[in-house]
Amino acid sequence: MARDVNNITLTGRCGSDPEEKDVGENSTLLTVNFAVTQWNGKAEETMWVPLNFWGAKANVCQFIKKGMKLTITGNLSIRTVGEGKDKKWFTSVNVFDCVLPDRDRSDSAKPSREPAAAGASSDGLPF
Repeated sequence: MARDVNNITLTGRCGSDPEEKDVGENSTLLTVNFAVTQWNGKAEETMWVPLNFWGAKANVCQFIKKGMKLTITGNLSIRTVGEGKDKKWFTSVNVFDCVLPDRDRSDSAKPSREPAAAGASSDGLPF
């Protein structure tokens, strides 16, 4: 029997810096507004998608800044609020994988005038 799969992969740009939401003890939620642009044949259309980074996945948000290009993979989450005519639908993505872009290599390609410290690579990272 075929199984249903709730997976979504998007590439776009962050429309905001990560924002921490209070969801209780021992739980972390960071949200980011995410812009995905597509060509509809006549013009570009931008769709805004809220991204949710839960728990340990929220740690990657320390590297995310407004305007940064990302590729994310996650689960589509749809929740409703209200009843009858007042019912509203909210769609977001619960991120479980995030690929950060490579740093701009133009600066790191230039030779350094100072020797690298022992145990540190040329980009300043200890690994």
